[in-house]
Amino acid sequence: MSNTNDDEDNEPERQRRRTEPPPPNLVPINGGMLVSNEIRTFRTHCTLRDINESQVNSRVRTGKRYLDFQLLRIVLMSPNQPTIFHNRGPTKRGGGTESQGKGRMFLCRVFDQRDSDASGDLVYFMQGENNVNKSLFLRENKWRDNGTLTIGTYFRVLAPEYITQYLNNELPMIVSTRPAILMKRPVSVPKVTIRSLSVNQSRAYVLNGAQLFVQQVEAVDAVCNGNLCDKQRIQQVRSGKCGCYHFQQISKTGVVFNHSIVVTPCDGVATDVQSEITERTFTSQTFSQLYITKPMPNNVTLAQIQDTDEMDMISNKLYILSDYVNNHGGWTVIGWYRLGMVTDKALADENQTTYRDQPVVDTQVEAGETKFHIVSLYPTNPSFTSVGTDDYNHLLANRVNTENISF
Repeated sequence: MSNTNDDEDNEPERQRRRTEPPPPNLVPINGGMLVSNEIRTFRTHCTLRDINESQVNSRVRTGKRYLDFQLLRIVLMSPNQPTIFHNRGPTKRGGGTESQGKGRMFLCRVFDQRDSDASGDLVYFMQGENNVNKSLFLRENKWRDNGTLTIGTYFRVLAPEYITQYLNNELPMIVSTRPAILMKRPVSVPKVTIRSLSVNQSRAYVLNGAQLFVQQVEAVDAVCNGNLCDKQRIQQVRSGKCGCYHFQQISKTGVVFNHSIVVTPCDGVATDVQSEITERTFTSQTFSQLYITKPMPNNVTLAQIQDTDEMDMISNKLYILSDYVNNHGGWTVIGWYRLGMVTDKALADENQTTYRDQPVVDTQVEAGETKFHIVSLYPTNPSFTSVGTDDYNHLLANRVNTENISF
């Protein structure tokens, strides 16, 4: 993490940045009196370094400070797959601690308009049987269930506690006893450069003005009829394993659209690390509603829509949209990437045949490729969300009205 390696000589600069007012284009979704009062009270921005307990010389008080984040993924914890946490700091011993309980973990990136490098830092929030972060998304339960809070949503955490635990000795675990404030998507998002990683390291990235090539779009079973998960990763998760709290009181889940896409940076953001990003199984309800008016009705089955004129029409609308946005400012692409480990097959076989009675040889080696994940994809040009502009009108006029589709 970039924030944990700052030199102590930079304290005056860090103090200046912490006391600056929040960026004007990051505002709460609900501007009620309570939220407005909290925004005024918790007005001092801090960094991960400021709340890192391992920094013995830190004098930052967390009581009136805040951090902003963007939700990237939801992971369900299971007793069958223990999660390993590592303790750090002057008051903690090192070593791993296993979490055996059920719960959720939320992978998020730091959002800092003043520091694009810090905006590539990843963190986890855990909600489990020990009631940690139990109030995180309880400010408005309806937002948690109706899609206002979903993958890609920005939120502000008030009075974050000092960081003392790290997931797998890598990503910090953030804790706060106060409910988060959901924020509107910024008008513009600073780019976060893709860079080389060390093994078992993860970071977020942001590309602006990227070119999108849609190779294929197809209908697949939605698996989930909730909204929190944004219908992402449905081909990797089973029903009820997506992380949603609430499901609609119907048995059918409907269909969602799977996209095979290639994203090419056009501004040198990726440098020589990655010339393009390919995602074969990108599903997102938020992205799909750029070319359809509403999610497909839950009573529509996969058999009804496959290989139909309606599916061809939906595909064509997406192709038209992608080409139009490519020529009018390109796409903002937000996601994360990781360089992990893989099993060396030769060493694994050698373990079985030659060293069966000897200590096991480490068969894990650095992966040859960095794995990239796309979680948010939308037009970079703000005119697409500005009512009355040509781009806005084009977007509305070329969406498929799913309410008019009948089978």
